[in-house]
Amino acid sequence: CSSDLYEKEERIPLDIVEYMWKFEVPEQFSKRKFYPRILRNHKIGVTEKGDAVIPLYYNKTLKGIKYRSATSKSFWYSKGFVKEEYLYNLDEAEKNKDYVIVVEGETDTWRVQEYEYNVVSTLGVSISEWQNKMLRKFKRVYLGYNTDLPGIRATEAAYNALYKHTDVMIIGYPEKDADMCSLQEFKEVFENPFNYAEFKLLTGI
Repeated sequence: CSSDLYEKEERIPLDIVEYMWKFEVPEQFSKRKFYPRILRNHKIGVTEKGDAVIPLYYNKTLKGIKYRSATSKSFWYSKGFVKEEYLYNLDEAEKNKDYVIVVEGETDTWRVQEYEYNVVSTLGVSISEWQNKMLRKFKRVYLGYNTDLPGIRATEAAYNALYKHTDVMIIGYPEKDADMCSLQEFKEVFENPFNYAEFKLLTGI
């Protein structure tokens, strides 16, 4: 898409200014070499100030927008967006109910999509009851949170919420998160997941 195209969505109660952004790959994402096709599919763009725009769709309806600053690590959501009632990329993931990989952020989602795996993001390390209900629809859930302490705790909480309802396995990365894995690295950890007992032994939690 050319940089002078704009997205306009009128099906949610956001200020009309927030519906419009340039379809242009933000510099912060181009440096990390995400596939342009993936970013175009998610309608990623920039504001006039250069901040990254990550539209949050479900069933072709814009539910909200996440912004990431061009000059710092800060991010924020459009007014009225309820993160606890949303899973990023769920509309695509629901096309294959055999399994889903759960990751923390949108960048993790894009990287895993590049490798052609079924994936959603909770947009953080907290997991809500609504998100749990959506995930229980899949035959198997792979928990792929980051390997730092918040990610480990999120894995623990998600496992406890899900294991009585569906098969749950846990992915461990050689680096901090999915975004940092090469295709071969991700393939290896996906094909060799941990069960809960192994996860507890490895983390000591």
